[in-house]
Amino acid sequence: MGTATAAYLGYHVDWTLAALFMSSIVLIQLSGQVANEYADMGEDARNDNRTLFSGGTGVLTHGTVSRRLAGSIAIVLGALGLLMTASITIFYRVSLVIPLLSVLGLAGAYAYSLPPLRLSHTPFGTPLVAFMIGFMLPVASFIVQTGSWDWYVAVVTLPITLQVWVFSMAVELPDYEIDLASGRKNMVSRLGRSWSYVVLTGATAAGAMVTILGFALDIPSPIALSMISIFLIESVVLASAQARVVRHSHYQVLLALEAAFVLVMASLSSALLVGI
Repeated sequence: MGTATAAYLGYHVDWTLAALFMSSIVLIQLSGQVANEYADMGEDARNDNRTLFSGGTGVLTHGTVSRRLAGSIAIVLGALGLLMTASITIFYRVSLVIPLLSVLGLAGAYAYSLPPLRLSHTPFGTPLVAFMIGFMLPVASFIVQTGSWDWYVAVVTLPITLQVWVFSMAVELPDYEIDLASGRKNMVSRLGRSWSYVVLTGATAAGAMVTILGFALDIPSPIALSMISIFLIESVVLASAQARVVRHSHYQVLLALEAAFVLVMASLSSALLVGI
């Protein structure tokens, strides 16, 4: 999204650089995901409500990969990601903000899952994930291409940040009981299901309002209207959802809308790239 925004604003885009930088980000993100599996192995083994998006992949709990190997893989992936970012900084002479953001991103991923902070067990984990994925990543992609900041990036990334917040809380809903039993005090277990739905509904409504502002500030109109529609429908779904969500139709609709938002984001990126 950051690269697409740079192209839309008239900056020259180096696609090789974009691909290399995204590869470094993928390595860092994979490192964080593996670290999360490593840290949550015990809880995942007790979780009978594992879904496509929560409860882990099962490769550690089923013994497919050892916990020690997973820890080593996380370290290697993180080191490769940072090394790749450093190489990009040197050979492409990108802003020094980029390696700093990469280090912060990896540190945030580890802080989310691992002691001593283990922010996934606190109410701060969800906003951290939303900030890193929804805001930091597009901003870093934009700076890689332009070497500077533009207010338009904030307009584009704020709805994405709010949507990542919604998704991060939504995937915690099926784990509500196991999180309570294990003492995990994340945002959903702190708030309880009822108040979690209130927060999720508020976040989707805020996303719609921010997108309307973006529409007024020249985000491509068909894409902006699609984003607004998805946010508003999500608000209705969340407001009417029942307490038990794991196999409830409302929860499946919510996940379908999340997938639709991803497709809309891909469309928005395309629209920005071609200058609609």
